[in-house]
Amino acid sequence: MELSCFKTHFQKSIQLAERQTNQRNANPVLNGIFLKAEKNHLLIRSTDLYSGFETKIPAQVKKEGTLVIQAKPIISLLSSVNDEKIFLESKNNNINLTTKNTSTTIKAYDQEDFPKLPKIKNGQKLVFNAEKLFSNMKSVIFAASESDIKPEISSVFFSSGSKNNPGSFFKMAATDSFRLAEKSFDSKTEKIDSFLFPGKSALDFIKIIENFEGDVELEFDRQHLFALHPSFSYFTRLIEGNFPDYEQIIPSAFSTEVTLNKKELTDNLKLAGVFSGRLKEVKLRAYAGDNIFEITTSDSELGEHNGQLKAQITGENLEASFNQRYLLEGLEPVNSEDVILRFSGASKPLLIQNPRDVSYLYLVMPMKS
Repeated sequence: MELSCFKTHFQKSIQLAERQTNQRNANPVLNGIFLKAEKNHLLIRSTDLYSGFETKIPAQVKKEGTLVIQAKPIISLLSSVNDEKIFLESKNNNINLTTKNTSTTIKAYDQEDFPKLPKIKNGQKLVFNAEKLFSNMKSVIFAASESDIKPEISSVFFSSGSKNNPGSFFKMAATDSFRLAEKSFDSKTEKIDSFLFPGKSALDFIKIIENFEGDVELEFDRQHLFALHPSFSYFTRLIEGNFPDYEQIIPSAFSTEVTLNKKELTDNLKLAGVFSGRLKEVKLRAYAGDNIFEITTSDSELGEHNGQLKAQITGENLEASFNQRYLLEGLEPVNSEDVILRFSGASKPLLIQNPRDVSYLYLVMPMKS
């Protein structure tokens, strides 16, 4: 193998590929990244056998060839190289990386056993705009459980349509049992079977698609998902199981509704977080007659905070406690100047939405004071 390419192209692709390597696997091939120089490009592939990534970058290839390199050393090296162009040449099971001012030799591995990304036959297909898919997944993925004890809630739930409106919209949802985020949007896709995109894979996937434009095709069956874009391919196994029947817990009637400026609420919650202690508890009070929304918190070692915000409040006075971090994370995807908080009582979940766009909803359970 002998080629030259731009450092920025190579570095970005290696960083994306590194997330799908398995650094704890005894087989060094799976710790590494597969390179294949052919014609006028360099193919870059990685897989931990659970998920996988493949892309191509433009290259001037003098000699075609293949090899596997370790991800960590090459990433560290590239972060310290300032030259625009790099030269790669394989010699005696090593790869020499040279620039205008540097020369480095890195150990390479036999590539014969490096796996290819699997294909899916006769799966169901979806097509999304990459930018839209990224923003929609990002608006719910933070609510997925970080624990693997219950895999079905450490995932993002994809579904389409409804009994009364089949195929006209698409939904994504995630929950960790304490909060729930759901995003719905119009879709030309016919009604499909629902599936569970593993949380870790979903995080890796959105870090990939945020770098690309155009459409992404998702093909899936009961066990696997394959994403295809003109510039990359991505593969992951899917979670087997049933996502909670969450729609039945979304309240439809509310005792108190509070509309207020999102930035003022966010800034005040961040300030309250300084004094919210280990449990991150903040107390919310709505005074309907005065249209005042109050945020208080205290910590025996740090002190206390009280903030009052002007708000439009309808319904009953209310006092309830919530996790400060959960509130802030749920507010982030609300894309509007104002936000509406819908309460059903002190011991019932709080619903957060954009007052003029209900395509995103966030439900968070109260804390017991």
